[in-house]
Amino acid sequence: MAAGERQGPLPEPRGREVRELTHALESMRRELEERHALETFVADVSHELKNPVAAIRASAEVLTEGAADQPETARRFALRIRESADKLQQLTQDLLSLARLEARGIEPKDHPVDLCAVAREAVDAQGPMAAARKVRVELRAGASAPVRGDPVWLRRALENLLGNAVQHSPEGARVELEISNGPECVAQVRDHGSGVDPAIRGRLFERFATTRHGDGGTGLGLAIVRAVAELHGGRAELRETGPRGSVFALSLPRA
Repeated sequence: MAAGERQGPLPEPRGREVRELTHALESMRRELEERHALETFVADVSHELKNPVAAIRASAEVLTEGAADQPETARRFALRIRESADKLQQLTQDLLSLARLEARGIEPKDHPVDLCAVAREAVDAQGPMAAARKVRVELRAGASAPVRGDPVWLRRALENLLGNAVQHSPEGARVELEISNGPECVAQVRDHGSGVDPAIRGRLFERFATTRHGDGGTGLGLAIVRAVAELHGGRAELRETGPRGSVFALSLPRA
């Protein structure tokens, strides 16, 4: 523990004194691990905020130093401020969503939620972004796929998976969302991009794992998908990836 190894649990204690000491050490280990997680989270947030804040400040300094008198230059730096402000707003919204999920959890509704209906809503919501990038989003779903949960968060998870796929698809490609209904209800999203970067493949569903910071990504979308899946008793996973595309899946218990 002194060497920084906070992950491994302690062995099963034998004897009263050893048991008390073990419980005390285990409590200390958990507290240190929580503190380490908090420090890592704060460091990650600080890193993510640094770039847009620096861009806003630099652009504002250029404008105050006389560029405001040159219409084209002023417009260019004003757009840079707007883009950075949009990035900050998206990052804040995603952080609040993730914090709300982890703090409050999910309250299942009295009646089953139809994952097929949720998927249709998610596809419609992603339509404008897909059209702007000239990507087709196709849905294959049956009559219904009943699950227990919150339709708002389920739609958010599907939108995040679709948005991620659209962002990583080349122009003219298609993204496929398929809902299958069996022992589990599975939403599977396939894109035809270049695959997931091996550098982040192992931590893909962690906070701030992204390779497209400059393209509007916050690195929180898949972390929200994972949180939604786990709070519904399911799982989120990358099923396959390669130069011809990737397949992500959200699996949920059938209602």
